[in-house]
Amino acid sequence: MPTRTVFSANRTAMTEGDWTMKQTTLLFRWARIMKRLLGAVMIGALVMSALWGCRSEPERVRVYSSDYASLQYLEPGEFDREQSLYWNLPENPYHAYRCHVSVSDEGLLISNQSGRQETYLTQFDNGYFIGVDLGEFDGWVRYVPYFSTLPEGGESVLVSDENCRGILAKDRRNGYLLTGDALAMTGSIYLLQCSDAGDQWTWKLLAALEELPLACTYEKEQELLYVVTSGSILSVSADQQVSTLVRSGMFNEIGANSVVFYEDSFWCGSPMGVYRYCVQTGEEIWYPMDYAAHVG
Repeated sequence: MPTRTVFSANRTAMTEGDWTMKQTTLLFRWARIMKRLLGAVMIGALVMSALWGCRSEPERVRVYSSDYASLQYLEPGEFDREQSLYWNLPENPYHAYRCHVSVSDEGLLISNQSGRQETYLTQFDNGYFIGVDLGEFDGWVRYVPYFSTLPEGGESVLVSDENCRGILAKDRRNGYLLTGDALAMTGSIYLLQCSDAGDQWTWKLLAALEELPLACTYEKEQELLYVVTSGSILSVSADQQVSTLVRSGMFNEIGANSVVFYEDSFWCGSPMGVYRYCVQTGEEIWYPMDYAAHVG
């Protein structure tokens, strides 16, 4: 039986068998392309689902509190800037209450603490660091060796003449110091270290800030110090690198008094409620505290 000749679009002569093979090859290529497209669509759907999962979290957040016994959930809402202007005035019946955040075995803990301290004292090997923060009236940080009242004990040393904003211990021989000037809205982060040779304490400036430190926390597992300032959240790594993680004007507006890193989010306590920054999506979520419902 003679072989039938066919022509392609460019008029090249081909046998019927060649034409059939070419059609089969095209079909296989088309199938592979569709398979890749389908895979890309599925991956995209999974990514969007993960992101949407963070964006569409439950309307309320489960919390625990011994200071506010009836408090079990926080509902998201809008930050009331007008109310914040007179929140601390005596005319506000709830001006003495606060939402301070921490993490317990149960979960996110809300306490009635201001977070603001007038004095700080943290003990280490060979001595302790003591700081004062009396606003515009006085402020400083000193290192005091143990037995300082004895002649052989040694004298205290001025570390900083700025107001103390926090002293945190990594361990008995290492720590961090935060200082600040509330009027100038500036601050500093220091590394505290006790040398192996001679057991002498030293302090090193890690960062001079154009923002005021408001609150801080140290995550031992991550070996990271997190600092909330009047305009950002900073991290200090074990190798002394200072990085800006978040920039927001909300921290100063709400008067952040505490910070924790919990369930892939930063949570900041304040007088009026709790602020949340979702690391995955960059969302800022405000949870106002309904004191009327939880204060007798």
